[in-house]
Amino acid sequence: MNNNPYILKVTYHNVVSFVNLTKQNQIIQEALLNQIDILSLSETNLSNASTKFQKSHLPSDYTYFFTSDKHHKGSDVTLCVKSSLADYIFYHTFN
Repeated sequence: MNNNPYILKVTYHNVVSFVNLTKQNQIIQEALLNQIDILSLSETNLSNASTKFQKSHLPSDYTYFFTSDKHHKGSDVTLCVKSSLADYIFYHTFN
């Protein structure tokens, strides 16, 4: 992958569940290895109650934004933003 620091690297992955800690770390480590700046994950199936726990166990290289809908399985989304870029996010309405 290109190592140009002026290129913003954004990717998307449909994880079909992000509950398993091993799977979480594998996905995040792959993103770090490929120097991904913003990683969007869909169908995470995480409950609102579990998102604080998830944040405490995931690598701090990213800032995590979770959204969940307890009524629609598979509709949950997580946005992982490199911590150096997270300060530029001014408004969000989810965890």
